[in-house]
Order: sequence, then structure tokens, then C-alpha cells
Amino acid sequence: MKIKMHINVTLICMGLVLAGIAQAATIPAKINYQGVLKDAAGVKVNDTVDIDLRLLPLGGGDAVFSESHTGVSVVGGLFSLKIGGVEDMSSVAFDSAYELELTVGGELMVPNVPLCSAPYALGVVGGAQGPQGKQGADGAAGADGAAGAAGAQGAAGAAGAQGPAGDSEWIPSASDNPLEGIWTAKAVGIGMGREYEVWGETEGDKVDLHIMADPGSGGYGTTADPAGVMRFILKDFSCNGGESLGQLQWYGNEANIAAGAGKIRASIDAKYVSSAGQTALYFNVAEQSEEETKERMIINHVGQIGMGIWPNHPLHMASGAIVTDGGVWTNASSRDMKENIAELSTEEAVEALTALTPVKYNYKKEQDEEYVGFIAEDVPALVATNSRKNLSPMDVVGVLTKVVQEQQLQMEAMKVELEELKNLQN
Repeated sequence: MKIKMHINVTLICMGLVLAGIAQAATIPAKINYQGVLKDAAGVKVNDTVDIDLRLLPLGGGDAVFSESHTGVSVVGGLFSLKIGGVEDMSSVAFDSAYELELTVGGELMVPNVPLCSAPYALGVVGGAQGPQGKQGADGAAGADGAAGAAGAQGAAGAAGAQGPAGDSEWIPSASDNPLEGIWTAKAVGIGMGREYEVWGETEGDKVDLHIMADPGSGGYGTTADPAGVMRFILKDFSCNGGESLGQLQWYGNEANIAAGAGKIRASIDAKYVSSAGQTALYFNVAEQSEEETKERMIINHVGQIGMGIWPNHPLHMASGAIVTDGGVWTNASSRDMKENIAELSTEEAVEALTALTPVKYNYKKEQDEEYVGFIAEDVPALVATNSRKNLSPMDVVGVLTKVVQEQQLQMEAMKVELEELKNLQN
């Protein structure tokens, strides 16, 4: 159907009054547009049509805007739409002349229609500045600025009031020298003194710090013994090998140190191991409250750890077992450490090997790692420990070795028999 279009130019121009201020944030960038459609016989159209439109620079050029309106209702030839109602038109500056190109139902309407200005819109082109409008609403608060530099430190405040007097006591260690002694408090006592001859040194050779818990009603150094004492002793040393640099000592509630009856429950002793300044730590613990402490662990100057023995390996046990520098655990196996040595019989070895059940498993605390081995509770008595909680790899190795040796002997005998059979056949 041939269509021709009659355009209401006045409505276009009125639309451009809005276009002149379309850049304002609160006003939509749209132009109201109306027109009249007639067919080739001049009869007004009553139908639904699709309209494609483009804004072109006046006189030709590339489109600055385009959009398509589908299903536009035409009644009595009259239709209405909003330019910018489908696509965003806010990027069009409207700072030059444009013309409108329309395509209705796939048929290009000619000629293009130049856009014109409404009378009052002309006042914005080169005219005098209008009166100032009303102030808009306050914008949202901006983000907090960066913190300023710290101010100068203020003057010191006045001293506080003196606290209440404590329940404490100074106990001199000797009547002829009241400056040496122990300070005690009702709950906790701290003292400095040199009154004890535990180390057999002359007076003044060390600093001796005592920390007590609950010294009792009779005070420190009397029959009312403290509940516990910790001593820090700094030695007057001369960097000789084997010389103590100082000790931390712990006493129990029997520790009447001043009377010489106290026993050390535990201590840590720092000693020079050579005149070159190499130092080791000795950890000492008493098995019973009335017994002397014994060396339980030593950490030497290169970080090796000895359990009851001076370490010559990264981990060295008094039993003779060690961890090598390569990280391999090595059992003690010297004849000097063993007794009741007896040969393992083939029958015992075969019976134990047959009873071993290899399994795959992971430890509950190492769920991502799978191992192969045995369950301590399930192995035969020959390779089990008394607790049935541990296994010694050497026990299993011994069983395997005996079985393999027996198999080797049987294989050698079979080879001899086979050779004899071959000779008989020849």
C-alpha cells in the first residue's frame, strides 16, 4: 500500500523546546512527534505500522541517532510517538541543524523533514543569561577524607593519688647486712639476695632473684614454708668450658631454701661448652620430690637435641637410637645393649609371616596421606609390642630375612636336583 505522510510541523517544533533542555538530569531526552498518514488515494490510514526514524545532519551525512518503533497505532491517519522513546538520545547535543528521515512499513518517506526551533527555544542561542533558578536539593554526602596527621603529644597529666599500703615484709638475710634479703608479699613475693651458698661461691658472685607464691603467715625463711618458689640465678662467669652462665630453678612447697632443706624440682641451666663461647641448655627434672634432678634433655650449640645424653645427631636418644642428618630414624642395635640373644627358627618366621596382614590406611590426623603397613593389634605375637599399640620395623625385617634365607636354601637344593636329573637324561 502506497503511503504518503502529512506532517504536523508545529508539533515538531514544540517538541524541540524540550530538546533544548534535554541534557538536564531530571528531564528525559525525548521529543514528542505527531504526523498524519494517508494512502496513495489520499485516504487517511487506520492501521498499525512500523516506523523507523533517523536524525541526520541537515543537508546529508551520517545519522547521529536512529531507532525503530513497532506496532504504532494510526487512527484517522493520526499517529504519535516519542523520538528517543526506544533508544537513549541523551548523547545528541542538538548544537547544529538536523533533519528527520522516516521509513513507514519499509517505505521511505520523502522528503526528509528539517527540525526547527520553538520561538522561546531561540532564546538559549547567544541570548542574554536568564535569571538564576532555584537552588536544587542538597546532594549526597561525599566519602570521608583521609585522616589528618597526628597532633603533638599533650603534656603529662597530674600524678594519681597514692594507692593503699600493701601487705609486705622485708626479711634481711643477715643481721649484720640488712640490705641483703628477701621481700615477701601476702600472695606473691619477689626478692633479691645473695644469702644462699647453694653453688659454693663467694658472696657477690651472682644475682639471685626469688619469686614466691603464698609465703605463709610466718614469712619467707621460717617454718611456714612458701607454696612454691622460682629462682633466677645469674652467674659470675669467665667463659670457661663447662661453666654455668645461670639457672632457672623451680621448688615445691617443701622449699625452705633459707634453712638449706629445699629440693629443686626442675631447672634449666645455660652452660658454656667450650671457651669459644659455644653454649648449651640443660633441662633437669627430679623424678620424686625428695630426689636430686637429673639431666633429661640437652640442646647443644648447633641445635642438636639429646634425650638424657649429649647429642651428636639432630635427635639422639640415651637408648642409642638416633635421627641422622638425612632425617632417617635409626634404631639402636648394638650387641652391648642386648641380652637373651637366640636364633629365630624358620618355623617361627614362616608362621609369623603367614599371620601378617598388610593393609592400606591413613592416620586420622593425616587424612590426605595413604600408607601401607600393619595394624599393631592384629600382628602375631612374635613381632608385637607389649602395649600392642606400636610396631618395630626391624621385627618385621627379621622375620622376612629368615624366610627369604630359607627360601634361598630351598632354591639352591632344587637347582642341584635339577642338574642331577639333566645328567641322568644325558
